[in-house]
Amino acid sequence: MFQGTYWDYQGLVRWTHENSNRASETKVSWHMEVRRFSQHGDARAAVIRGFPSDLDGSDGNSQPRDSLLIESGGKFYLVDSARFDGALHQLEQQPSGNLSTTITITEPWPTLN
Repeated sequence: MFQGTYWDYQGLVRWTHENSNRASETKVSWHMEVRRFSQHGDARAAVIRGFPSDLDGSDGNSQPRDSLLIESGGKFYLVDSARFDGALHQLEQQPSGNLSTTITITEPWPTLN
């Protein structure tokens, strides 16, 4: 989770057209990048632009958005773009200490065991 780390993905996006049973697919190339990294007590947080989930519900022409990935106690938490601004503001107001009192996170991001 170091600033400047990036991943490039290539794959297919499939979707169903609105008010139709017709499905389409398109090839996509997607860039995901760690734009900022910070340590907060025992937790680490990274601002990431372009999570692959930004393509969800799209026809492959989505714009990358910022999300916040937090690692604490060996668990990862993803704060999506809809809650990004508020969560980042909370982090900046309390740059150290326990993140669980700074940002309300209820579910860890799914990981493989």
